[in-house]
Amino acid sequence: MKQSIGHQTTLTPRAALSFSELEAVMGAMMLKVGYRLRATGRGARGMAVAVRFLDGGGWHGAARHLQLLVSHRDLVAAGG
Repeated sequence: MKQSIGHQTTLTPRAALSFSELEAVMGAMMLKVGYRLRATGRGARGMAVAVRFLDGGGWHGAARHLQLLVSHRDLVAAGG
C-alpha cells in the first residue's frame, strides 16, 4: 500500500507576492490531499511542507499527530 499522498505546485508565471496568496494556494493543495485520503478510505497522522525560493533557499517543516486527520477541517487545524 502506498505510504504517502501528496500534492505539489509551482507558482508561475509569477511568485506569490503575499502571505495571503501563498495561504490560498496551500489551502487548495490541502483540499486535494484531503480528497485523496478520503477517496482511499485513509487518514493521516503527519504532515510535511517544503517551500523552495527563487534564490535557491528554502524551508521545510513536519509534524506528527496522535489524532487521525481525515477531514479538511482536521488538516487545517493540524497545520495550525
